[in-house]
Formats: sequence, C-alpha cells, structure tokens
Amino acid sequence: MRETVGQRVLQYGLGILWLLDGLLQSQPLMFTTDFYALYPPNIMESLLQSATDGQPAWLAHLMELGIRMWAYAPVLFNIGAVVLQVAIGLCLLIGRSRKFIRAGLWVSIIWGIVIWIFGEGLGGLLADSPNYWDGFPGAAALYVIGAIFLLLPDKHWHSGLAARILQAGMGMYWLAMSIFQALPSSGYWNSDALATQMANAASLPQPHFLSAPIESFVYLTGDQPVLWNAILTLVLLLLAAVYLSGGFSRGVLWLSMLWLFWSWWFGQDFGGIFSGMGTDFNSIPVLALFTLAAWNVDGGTAAAKPAVLKIRFR
Repeated sequence: MRETVGQRVLQYGLGILWLLDGLLQSQPLMFTTDFYALYPPNIMESLLQSATDGQPAWLAHLMELGIRMWAYAPVLFNIGAVVLQVAIGLCLLIGRSRKFIRAGLWVSIIWGIVIWIFGEGLGGLLADSPNYWDGFPGAAALYVIGAIFLLLPDKHWHSGLAARILQAGMGMYWLAMSIFQALPSSGYWNSDALATQMANAASLPQPHFLSAPIESFVYLTGDQPVLWNAILTLVLLLLAAVYLSGGFSRGVLWLSMLWLFWSWWFGQDFGGIFSGMGTDFNSIPVLALFTLAAWNVDGGTAAAKPAVLKIRFR
C-alpha cells in the first residue's frame, strides 16, 4: 500500500530535521567542555545548564549527572551523537525498505527520549511556567510523537484517522498554549516578561536584518504588554477553536504556517542556529510538519480525502 502525502511529508521532514540536527551538533563548540560546563567561565550561560533552571530538584540532579558524564569525554560523546542523528536522518530520507525506515524510527524514539530528559528537562513540563515560546513540550518530544505516528499502520493514514488525530492534537496543543499564555503566573501581562522573552531572541548572534524587527517588537510589547499578550492569547485561542471544530481549510493552513514562521523568528530566533550553540531548530518546525502532514495537497484534509504521493525518490 502506498504512503499518503501526510506520511511522506512527516517522514522526509523529520529525516531532514534529524540530518540538520546532526550537522548542528558537529559545530566546534560542541566538542569542548565549555558548552557542557555546569559553571561556564564566560558570560554566555551553558544551554544545558540553563535547561535545569526552574526544574524539580530530582530532575535537575539527574540532568546535572548527565552533563557531568558528557563533559568527561565531550569529543567521544559528541561524535556519537552526530553519527546517530545523521544516521537517523539518512534512514528516513533514503531508506529503501519499510523495515529499514522502521528501525530508524525506533532508534529516533529512544534517542529522542534521552534528549528530552537530559537535554531538555522534559521540555519544561515540570517547570514553573511552560510556554510556547520556550519550545514546550520540547523538540525531542515532538520528534518522538512524529515517529510514533509514522509507525502507525498505513490503513490509519489512508482512512484519515491519523490526520484527524493530528488535527485534534494540534487543537489541544493550541488550547493549552493559550491557557499558559494567559495565566497570571506566566508574567506575560506585565512589562517585563513578554519583552524579555523576545529580547532574548534578539540578543543572540545573528544577522542584523533578523534581529532588528525583533528589537522593534520588544519596544512595542514593553510599552503595551497587556494589549500584546491579549492579542497573542487570542491568536492561540482562535487556532485551537478552528482545529478542534474541524474547520481546517486552505486559508487556515496558510495562516497557521505564517503564525508558525513569525513565532519561530520572533520568539525562538530560529532555534538559535546562528549563535553557534543551537543544537536543533526548536519545536516550531516540527509543529509545522504536523500541520502539513494533516493536509491534503489536493485541497482538503487527508481525513476527508486521502492522497498518495506519486513522486518517489530514486
């Protein structure tokens, strides 16, 4: 049975992301102890150490144990991570047999769980205020979810069941993010939290034409935090309502992708890939894949009208 468009989009998309993650993991800084140090000597805080902030004590200790183990032999462990992630990507991109692809998916699930626990601290699930902008629930967790969907029998994709679950799951996700955005404990209603969130993205090393618009938006959110947080919360609520109601039209698809691109740029700074310290593209590209995987290129949802991809990689 041929794969549907949704399966192909998700498979090749995850394959490309895993391959690029492997290349990001091969950046020079990743092979040094500075990146993994618990108390780095420079002003740039370790990304892994920052992930322990706000975590429960047991999880922070577990993550710090992993950091110490990795820092003991950073070159060896990092080479292993690069090879593993590139191998997963190649399995998904050029795998000739279904068994070969499934093997890559199972390895990606195991490795994704390891990253989610030790590198992402459960994606902020147990932190003080998990939120969309920090990448909740973590890119690694979304990779795992994507792999699970690809392991579903083909009949669930052709019947539209997988697409319906994806759409409903995205709707629940947007609803949860709108709640987190609106909670007073998030701090986004005051003049500091929302502006600081965007300012952190603007402060990372990157071309000026990318950081300048973010800096302008920082001033807007600092002056009118209530207005802008209300707008952002409303956008998230509208997305939730549309996805949960089944009104996933072509216009919604394009607006969703526009929103994802904007928030990936202004909120996550493209995963920090220009900083030399980014190890993945953060959560939003995977959310974009989920959105596309639930869509039929013929003009409807895959749930309503399954389609197959006729162009195959040679």
